[in-house]
Amino acid sequence: MDYQRINEYLTSIFNNVLVIEEVNLRGSRFKDISIKEMHTIDVIGKAPDVTPSQVSKELMVTL
Repeated sequence: MDYQRINEYLTSIFNNVLVIEEVNLRGSRFKDISIKEMHTIDVIGKAPDVTPSQVSKELMVTL
């Protein structure tokens, strides 16, 4: 199997996970928040003393 095909499979799986995540969030009691907000809450919930810089590093975003 070549790298291009593996990349296509992984990209497809990733995109499907995003869709499933979005559908489930919209069907929950948290439908008024975004996926990004949910991921941020998740990171903070796992480590309550986390700093904003640590959150951004975990989420791979820049401040």
